[in-house]
Amino acid sequence: MEMPRKKESIDLIGRSKEELLKIAKKFKAEVSNSMTKAQLLKLLESITEKAEDASKKAKTQIEKTKDIAREKIKKSKETATKQIEKTKKIAKKVESVSKGIKKSVDAIKKASFTRQKPKVEPKARIVLEQVSDKPVHGTGDVEPTKYDMGDMSRRKFVEEALGTLPESYDVDTIYVVPRDPEWIFCYWDLSRETIRHYFTQSVDSKLYIKISDVTNIIYDGSNANRYLLYEIPYGTKNWYAFVDAPEKDFIVEIVVKSRYGFLPILRSKTIRMPSASMSKGEVVFATIPFDIPLVRIKDILGPRLKDISELAYLLSRLQREKSELPFPYISPLPEGAVLIEELWGPNGEGVRRYLKGSEEILERLRRSLVWNLSSDSVIKER
Repeated sequence: MEMPRKKESIDLIGRSKEELLKIAKKFKAEVSNSMTKAQLLKLLESITEKAEDASKKAKTQIEKTKDIAREKIKKSKETATKQIEKTKKIAKKVESVSKGIKKSVDAIKKASFTRQKPKVEPKARIVLEQVSDKPVHGTGDVEPTKYDMGDMSRRKFVEEALGTLPESYDVDTIYVVPRDPEWIFCYWDLSRETIRHYFTQSVDSKLYIKISDVTNIIYDGSNANRYLLYEIPYGTKNWYAFVDAPEKDFIVEIVVKSRYGFLPILRSKTIRMPSASMSKGEVVFATIPFDIPLVRIKDILGPRLKDISELAYLLSRLQREKSELPFPYISPLPEGAVLIEELWGPNGEGVRRYLKGSEEILERLRRSLVWNLSSDSVIKER
């Protein structure tokens, strides 16, 4: 609403009562027809004075608002200036750090092409060194002495630096082999990146070894006939597992437990466990002197040994014929067969009933051979 000015109040004196009523109503003043002209003039003058006071207050408030706005703008400019300076300093620091990182990356890239093996304190290997200045063998007839090792008492020990083996080759691999009809042996290696990747999907951040019986099935990871599960202690990279399942097929996996079940990291090829009973085919018994080098045995047998794979068959035939050989042997004739039957029983039942694996079989055989050799019961002297 526009307020009347003071000079307009002077002009009001010459107005009629009806005109004054209209002006008062225009300014929404409370008036009535019973009011006199003097009352209407007084009312309009008061309205004019209030309007002037309000105008002055508004002007004052406007000036104050302008001053506050100027002050705020000034402070905002100062704050913005400070923020800009701070941002510039941060940008300089970031630029400096970026340059340092770039230098490090360049150095790493350069080193990756010219990487050298780290220098480590090497372990010692014992090497035999000949003390005597004279050669071990003569320069004349070499044949009689070519397998002579010389006087071992005249040799000394020398340390040779071979370095140390790393804890990990940082590759993902697994190898599984049956130790005997009842035990499985496996070893593996995992890179750090692989472990970190699969641990993000693991519910307990642990590794497990899962050994699955896959006999007569196509294995899809979840349909094993049965499986064994072991938690792998930290840092372990090999495992012996008792499966007690001769002539069965197995797959070994390194897994983690996820929300949806076992998640395989490594999976081996299918391995077949050996039989726990004696072979039903032809059994060839022969004494093979493991203390004599294979080259020397080939020289002894000469042209009779056409292929090294026929060594056991040729020795068995010669020993059955009681041929002269430069080493003691057990006859593969009835006495030898009796010895084997005493060791393992008819059809090899002793292997399954009393023995646990190839190591025990070899040990029992060794003891029996030593006993028979010492008693000279079936020994043919050279």
